[in-house]
Amino acid sequence: MARVEKNQRMSEEVSHMKGDILKAVEKGKSKRPWLRSCAALVVVAIVAIGGFVAWVVAATGIIGVPVLFRIAYEKPSPIRTVAPGLSFKAYVSGGTFKGSFADIPESTLTVTLRDALATSGQTWLDERSAQAARIDGQGIELFLPLRDNAMASAIVANVDLFDDGGKIALRVDELFIGSFAAPEWFIASIVMPAITPAIASLNENLQ
Repeated sequence: MARVEKNQRMSEEVSHMKGDILKAVEKGKSKRPWLRSCAALVVVAIVAIGGFVAWVVAATGIIGVPVLFRIAYEKPSPIRTVAPGLSFKAYVSGGTFKGSFADIPESTLTVTLRDALATSGQTWLDERSAQAARIDGQGIELFLPLRDNAMASAIVANVDLFDDGGKIALRVDELFIGSFAAPEWFIASIVMPAITPAIASLNENLQ
């Protein structure tokens, strides 16, 4: 009789355990769609980020990304070709400069830009083809080709020259690397340090 009761209790315990296990399995099954959804979202996010990065790289023309560069990249070109002229020092000493920065010819700005790039120690811009072309008023387009670039890409910046307490100052309005509109952090950390020597050279010759 005791053995029967013992077996009955064991059967009840086993049945109870089976019930708990089945509940746990069902609970796990109910969570799986949520886990699969999260995994799918992660995969989609990774693909989207990777696609965006590939698009940006293709648009800059820094590297030729197969397929993408055909739709994302357009070879940049200056608004017109500017031949280098007198250096700013020669321009000022010649008595032509009347104190208005708007009067500085684009040929002088171009030779000053090229000289500054050549002596700055930078190696990623081709100073031989760099130029500055006046757009309107104080607006200037800086065309800065990338050195040894298979895609013939360039940095094109629209800037303003203005008087800052008797010194020439420069403000970048917009900037493109190839076909990609560069963010402000790139302008501040990469572009401005590259063209600052040209502005410094202009100011030195004003003294």
